[in-house]
Amino acid sequence: MDGLSCVKRIRTLEAEGTLAQHVPVIAVTANARSEQINAAMDAGMDLVVTKPFRIPELLPQMDSLLRRMAEQLREEGEMQEKEEEEEDQKGEEQNGEEKKGEEPGE
Repeated sequence: MDGLSCVKRIRTLEAEGTLAQHVPVIAVTANARSEQINAAMDAGMDLVVTKPFRIPELLPQMDSLLRRMAEQLREEGEMQEKEEEEEDQKGEEQNGEEKKGEEPGE
């Protein structure tokens, strides 16, 4: 399986929920033409690095990608936490209204 097919499959699995989180994928290729780089990005690559490359140049790009992912996960966690708090508040409000409607002695 080539890299473009692989990343497309990974993105499909993410969309289906089979993979719980985004899987970072970096393409390393000798294809340096803009059309090929765009095709890789369109397929779902997070980053395209052309050969030849140097590790000291690649590491900061990897770090940046991982930091962006960590930030997205943090934001998603905060959103989920907020939604859970709102659901809890709605449940408490509904319980309070049900108790108000009860007859004394029930």
